[in-house]
Amino acid sequence: MNSQQRSNWMLTSGCNIRILNNLFEKSGMM
Repeated sequence: MNSQQRSNWMLTSGCNIRILNNLFEKSGMM
């Protein structure tokens, strides 16, 4: 995996984590 792919993966996973956190907060699980 080169640096471009790694930075893209980090950005994507970071966005996914934020989306999951928002869903959990809205459903009252966190």
